[in-house]
Amino acid sequence: MRLAIALLVALLLAGCNPGPEPESTATPTHKLGTIEGFKLQTPDGKPVVFDPNDSSKVTVLSFWSVTWNPENEAHLDLLNELYERYGNKGLRIIAIAYDEKPEAVKAVMEKRILPFEVAMGTKELYERFKLTSIPATFVVSPGGALRKRLEGLQTVETLTELIKPELPGRSGNR
Repeated sequence: MRLAIALLVALLLAGCNPGPEPESTATPTHKLGTIEGFKLQTPDGKPVVFDPNDSSKVTVLSFWSVTWNPENEAHLDLLNELYERYGNKGLRIIAIAYDEKPEAVKAVMEKRILPFEVAMGTKELYERFKLTSIPATFVVSPGGALRKRLEGLQTVETLTELIKPELPGRSGNR
């Protein structure tokens, strides 16, 4: 009888635990620091180089995958809107295809206009950025300092708030 009561009490107490908090789809994660440079290729094999010492542009590095995560179509639309607003004001966007074959990325590029750079990711780069979900977006200030890491689908407003102060010639630049 005591065993039954002890089990019942334990079961009731376990039921009172609300469990882990649900994860947000747009959470900032990891420590901020400086991003190291890298060289990737477009789906056609042309070089895409990120040089953290380039002090002329704020850079958005965006990891995405349409075949792995269909919501990334909306992410590409967001990147298009950002580029339309700030591409001629010192914003560089590199959309890095996560775990894709070049043919799949080319198919996406044929369906929509992507005015920014699109590169094929590598396993080493994914590991370096410690990706846990995609889309994943990194805002890098001129000079290579990581200003924000965001996971999940973002809004134009959220990214605009991060990008605008970093644009060359803006007051408030770091």
